[in-house]
Amino acid sequence: MIEDWIDEVSKVWEISNGRGGVVKSYRLFEKSDLPESLSEYPCAITYPVQARMVYGETAYTIWSGMTEFHLVPGVGKTNMAEMLRYFGRIQAAAAAHVTLGGKVSYFTLDQDQSVQGPVVMDYGDAAPGMGLLVRWMVKTNDAIVVGG
Repeated sequence: MIEDWIDEVSKVWEISNGRGGVVKSYRLFEKSDLPESLSEYPCAITYPVQARMVYGETAYTIWSGMTEFHLVPGVGKTNMAEMLRYFGRIQAAAAAHVTLGGKVSYFTLDQDQSVQGPVVMDYGDAAPGMGLLVRWMVKTNDAIVVGG
């Protein structure tokens, strides 16, 4: 079930902000702390976008999701170098958490569209900022025997 692992994906994104701190990564279930508007940068907002059942001898779910990395307020290009450093941080974090602590069969960045940006991003009533979009996939451990 998604509530067993989605917040583990959020925790993956608590990566270095390059200034001695970490990215604020909001939760969906553990704390349910998604803000109405952004006041803290950098931050990460994680959510699912699709659940697909795969059938064979057993059935399991492949989830697709997205994490929005809201890195800087405003849309000035002077922050470009800082934003580009997040590509490697994001890739390293994902590679270090392949099973989300044993909660899923696998967690991986989407092979076709893993990290995109920098892009202009909107959230709530905050002024547009810039950041990265991260697309990921999870195969759950909830195999169901097919038949009967």
